[in-house]
Amino acid sequence: MIGRAALKDPWLIRATQAAFSGQAYQEPTRQERLDFMQRHFEAMLKQHGERVGTLLFRRWLPVYSRGLQIKRATMIALLQSAQADLLRTWLQEQRTS
Repeated sequence: MIGRAALKDPWLIRATQAAFSGQAYQEPTRQERLDFMQRHFEAMLKQHGERVGTLLFRRWLPVYSRGLQIKRATMIALLQSAQADLLRTWLQEQRTS
């Protein structure tokens, strides 16, 4: 059942591999999480268009951003936005900070 769980934790396969090989698992870095979010977001936009892609991607924001310590007000604003540019700008700012 790794397939379904990997949807919510794209690093699960890496964690499983580390467990089976007896190595310590390294949590994904902030940059890895943000890079993955950016790639997924852009893929959603390409597949579904700006508006629908943004609306669909909002579902993944809380899942992928665990551990990024995003302020509650910021997360609420992102989850309520239907504008791709707002999310794109926020991701870019996070990746460069």
